[in-house]
Amino acid sequence: MILVFLLITGSVATGQTMPKEYPYWIKQADSLYKKGDYKNSGQAYSMAFKSFGWKGYSSDRYHAACSWALASVPDSAFSNLLRIAMKGNYSGYDYLVRDSNLQSLHSDARWYSIISKVKANKEKIEDNLDKKLIRVLDSLVKEDQKWRNYIVKFDNKLLGDDTISRKSILLHLLATDSLNYFHLKNVFHKYGFPNFDLVGVSGSHNFWLLMQHQDSHPQFQEGVLNKMKEEADRGKAELVDYAYLLDRVKVNTGQLQVYGTQMILNSTKTSYEPKPVIDPDKLNERRKGIGLDSIESYIESMNSRYFGSLKKN
Repeated sequence: MILVFLLITGSVATGQTMPKEYPYWIKQADSLYKKGDYKNSGQAYSMAFKSFGWKGYSSDRYHAACSWALASVPDSAFSNLLRIAMKGNYSGYDYLVRDSNLQSLHSDARWYSIISKVKANKEKIEDNLDKKLIRVLDSLVKEDQKWRNYIVKFDNKLLGDDTISRKSILLHLLATDSLNYFHLKNVFHKYGFPNFDLVGVSGSHNFWLLMQHQDSHPQFQEGVLNKMKEEADRGKAELVDYAYLLDRVKVNTGQLQVYGTQMILNSTKTSYEPKPVIDPDKLNERRKGIGLDSIESYIESMNSRYFGSLKKN
């Protein structure tokens, strides 16, 4: 989720620490949300905020708003959204307007006020972004995607036979990844993981996308993953992107993946399936918890995109 990890609602006394009840209630709220008990989830979030003198982290306020919206309690949902928009300077406009958890709020007149403030927060942040770095990442991604799209089109038989060979495409792709490695190393050495504040949502996503393809350097991937987790926890990097990179690192280091994002053809080559995952029975629960669709839907989309690699029944 695109969230800003700030303590909001009034000033915080110097040296004030989080009460132990706060993380307890947050954990309870998250568990209830995953079970579909949205009203009690919202109430658990309220208990957390109460334990902290009605203060709370805006990531938790956002999740509370989702629970209340799903429980059909719009007043509480809007109260939490207003706090993060006004006092937390929440700027995740693009995510906010497409978050299906908040769909029930869209017909309420208060929704327009919320998204207008969040959009203004986003525009203010964008004024301070590193435009040069954004352009560099855009350029690298354009070349990266050029050759990967060529591979997909070739395998799907959407290119003419005499256009280019698959071997040539792969050589260009490998050369691109190799050159990108040095660019990415320099960026990471200078900035750490480029977060929303530095390059915006799309720029941060572009850096992540390029890192997904650095499979020849798993230690580098893992180092980036650790820094990305820090930014995601602060609401300054995409959790869904983090999930993909986490799985990529797990697979590249010989471990079981967590969210099933890394796929392989099944034994009959008639469908894609996830590479081995931890606790397969709870895979969809984990995917839902971080914002991914079901594994069944994901497999369907993979089969649709890469149909040329499948054997026909």
